[in-house]
Amino acid sequence: MENNGGRCDNDPEERVMVVLVLALIASMVPSVVIYLLLRRRTREVDRALVWGMLGVLPVVVLGLILNIIGNLAGMKSLGPIAQSAYTSFVLHSFVEELVKYSILILIVRKARTDLSVYDITAIMVVVGLGFGLPEDVLYLIGSDVVQILIRGILVMHGGLAYITGRLYARTVETGKKVHAAIGFIIPFLLHGLYDFGLTPELLEKDDNYALISVGLAFLDLILMIILIVFFIRARNKEKYTRIILKGPAVKTAGENG
Repeated sequence: MENNGGRCDNDPEERVMVVLVLALIASMVPSVVIYLLLRRRTREVDRALVWGMLGVLPVVVLGLILNIIGNLAGMKSLGPIAQSAYTSFVLHSFVEELVKYSILILIVRKARTDLSVYDITAIMVVVGLGFGLPEDVLYLIGSDVVQILIRGILVMHGGLAYITGRLYARTVETGKKVHAAIGFIIPFLLHGLYDFGLTPELLEKDDNYALISVGLAFLDLILMIILIVFFIRARNKEKYTRIILKGPAVKTAGENG
C-alpha cells in the first residue's frame, strides 16, 4: 500500500463515510428541535426520549420471535410477496407501533406530573422521536445522503406518533377506548404500507408501487406540519392544556403527605 504522505488508498471511502455521518447529524436536527421545544412543557418527555430510544431492544426481540413463528407456520412457502407483506406489516410495522404504544401507556400510568391533552400528545411524539434516532443510525448503512436527509425531514415516527398521541389523549379524556384503538390501527397501516411499497419483490413486478410510499411520505410531511401547528397553538388553549389525568405518582405523593 502506498503511503502518500500518511494518507491511505481508501481515503475516498473515508470521505464518503464522513459525509454520511454529517448528513446523519443534520437529519437529527428536526427531532432534537421538536424535543427541546416540548420538554419545556412537561418533564415527562425526558423519560419518553430515553424509553423511545431503548424501545429498539424489545422491537428486535419481538421481531425475532415473530419471524421464527412465521417460519414455523410455513410463511416461506407462500412466495416472496407474502413474505414481504409479513415482514412489512408484522415484523416491522406491528412490532414497532406496539412497542411505542406500550411505552406511551407505561409513561402515562407512571406519570410524575398531571397530564393534559397537550402533554400526552407531546409524550407520544417524543417516544417516536426517540425511537427514530437509533433507527436512523442503523439506516446509515446502505443509505445515501439524500435518503438520510429525507428521513430526517419527514420524521416519520414523529408524525405517526402524533396520531397515536392525540387519539390516546382523546380516550383518556372521554373514556372511549375506540379512539385508542384507531390511534394504533391508523399508524400501523400507514407504516406497513410505506415499508411494503418499497420492498424489492413488489417493485420487481411494477415500479409504480413505489408511488404508495411516495404518497405516504408526502402525507407524513403534512402530518409534521400539522404537528408543529398543533403544539404552537395548543399551548395557549385551555381545551388542550387543562388537566385530564392526575399523575399516579402525584396522587401517591399527595396521599403519603
